[in-house]
Amino acid sequence: MPVNPLARQSIEVAIEQLGGSGAALADALKVSPGAVSMWRLGRTVIAERHFEAIVRLAGRDSSGAPRVTFDQLVRENLDVMKARRAA
Repeated sequence: MPVNPLARQSIEVAIEQLGGSGAALADALKVSPGAVSMWRLGRTVIAERHFEAIVRLAGRDSSGAPRVTFDQLVRENLDVMKARRAA
């Protein structure tokens, strides 16, 4: 099953920013911890409405640039969804 590696990486960074807990990310996004777990495993595609929060939570790198942008996540998510439909 195709996964969205950029989203997975962004989720891990957001979790790290929140103290290392998937449950903390779930609370911040108002989703279940199971949803976060499924995203981390690449078993489900993240709804676009959660991307902006993940981008915000992932923060910025040492140069001040966003670690990931909303557009990057959406583009990659669309590619993953197309690959899943083709499979």
